[in-house]
Amino acid sequence: MNAYDFDKTIYKNDSSTDFLIYCLFKHPKALDRVPSIIAGAVKYFVFKKGRKEDFKEKAFSIVKYCDISKDVEDFWRKNKKKIKKFYLEQKKDDDVIISASPRFLLEPVLSELNIKHLICTEVDKNTGKFLSLNCWGKEKVV
Repeated sequence: MNAYDFDKTIYKNDSSTDFLIYCLFKHPKALDRVPSIIAGAVKYFVFKKGRKEDFKEKAFSIVKYCDISKDVEDFWRKNKKKIKKFYLEQKKDDDVIISASPRFLLEPVLSELNIKHLICTEVDKNTGKFLSLNCWGKEKVV
């Protein structure tokens, strides 16, 4: 059994960011959320106020504009190629993937890769609300 981080380790980029950008282009009405997302980013990253989960909830609020199951499926059809070759060549079915990205985003592609063990952030796929702490930094160890 091996443990891997997902984003920027076995997946070329940050899958959450890629997915949110994908959704913004696919659902232009979601652009209504961009000012709130920018305000949340400035508050958290510039002024160091609030929690990372608060900022990310604002970002994931765009899922309200999505057909989430179809959009996740379409996203992975287009982006599965960003899973790095080194991982595909050495992966094992008992690998553990640990990620700050949400379960609803990662489960479909990991299932396709026959990876059964996922530790990640729990996010409501219909609202973008966080149901757990962001599985990042010290929380990833917990």
